[in-house]
Amino acid sequence: EKIFVISGSGISTKDDVTKAVELGMQGVGASRAFVTADNPKEVLTEMALALIK
Repeated sequence: EKIFVISGSGISTKDDVTKAVELGMQGVGASRAFVTADNPKEVLTEMALALIK
């Protein structure tokens, strides 16, 4: 059985995503970052790119 580690809070920037991946996370949740962003699409794109690097 494979267990995925995901951070569900504290993720607000692409740097947070990068750090989470460096710490071994396979995914992140960042709903507040999108809801409060002036440009949610840009924030999502930056975070997604950080997650796959």
